[in-house]
Amino acid sequence: MTSHKKGSIHWCSDDYNVKSVNLFRLVFKIQEKIQKSEMEFEKMKTELIPNLKKIELEYDAMRQDLKTLNQKIEEGLQRCFEDSEKLDQLSSKPFKKLKGKLKGTFRQSLTF
Repeated sequence: MTSHKKGSIHWCSDDYNVKSVNLFRLVFKIQEKIQKSEMEFEKMKTELIPNLKKIELEYDAMRQDLKTLNQKIEEGLQRCFEDSEKLDQLSSKPFKKLKGKLKGTFRQSLTF
């Protein structure tokens, strides 16, 4: 349409004809910008999706590691408490009070 000077579209006056040419130029520029934006969006999308999948896999792996670590900590604490109960049978009352305070503190700090 850039070659459209007073041509195939005829209006009642030359002024309308010039305005119609300007309007078509504007519409074509908008179409070009939309197409360029769509191409850029597709490029960003193709770059972003693999990165998001990679981040999701890393997140899942870290989450699983944390679950495993939390389970190991819980098992270790359980063994410590079992050992402390064995020692408790051999020890005095002050040790029982201290053990009760520690047991509650450790369990509260592990829950998240």
